[in-house]
Amino acid sequence: MLLPMKNKKTISILVFVLVFIVSLTAAYSLWYPVSFYYAWFRLKAAYILLNLFGIYPTFSISGIQSSQGEMFAFLPYISLMMATYKKEISKHLKEIGITFVAIVLIEILGRFLEKYAGMYPKNIILSMLAIFFLGTARVALPFLSWFISLYRERKPFSKLFSSEPE
Repeated sequence: MLLPMKNKKTISILVFVLVFIVSLTAAYSLWYPVSFYYAWFRLKAAYILLNLFGIYPTFSISGIQSSQGEMFAFLPYISLMMATYKKEISKHLKEIGITFVAIVLIEILGRFLEKYAGMYPKNIILSMLAIFFLGTARVALPFLSWFISLYRERKPFSKLFSSEPE
């Protein structure tokens, strides 16, 4: 029995959402125990950058424990990619790797700017840059990367849930 077009599209949307939710849940479950080490790495890298600028603050991990469950912007991105490409995800590993590295670098640079701005509280530009990197760029980049992957695949957003064969 063939399903009407509307039902096929609804099923496509439901499958997309289900794959996204399941993969995101799995990713966060795996991420939580690792998040402390990632937060430590990111903060340590920011302090190394500060050292390169001739600033030698005392490295302290006191704030890391409270942010152990901190969300990592890469996880929703990888879940979007899995929901979009499912079995074809292996074709996008290079793209996923580049996005991962870019997000990590954005987060390190953001933490560097945050610590640097803390030393010069009157410098509004440093504070704005820290907010941009930590509040905007690290969240926007994964979704931008996902949209770019859709564009490269010639898969317009409107056809993402299309029930028609490509």
